[in-house]
Amino acid sequence: MESMYWQLDVTFKKDANTTLDKTVTQNQNIIRKRCLGMLKLIEIRGTKMSLRQKRFNISFTPGQFIQELLKIKKLTWLGSH
Repeated sequence: MESMYWQLDVTFKKDANTTLDKTVTQNQNIIRKRCLGMLKLIEIRGTKMSLRQKRFNISFTPGQFIQELLKIKKLTWLGSH
């Protein structure tokens, strides 16, 4: 569990967030956790990268990686039935 909090902080600079609204903070936390899971699923050019590096690389062509994620999710969903 501690590892996830460390990854959230390193990848998304969670500790630097100064949002005061409790609902907004909770929503951001949910989004960050979902994104962290997605970053772990994506491979970029077959190389090992940190989650922060993956996030940076994805920012250049997000559409390409959204398509890749949808394929991965579809395969995962189809495999579970």
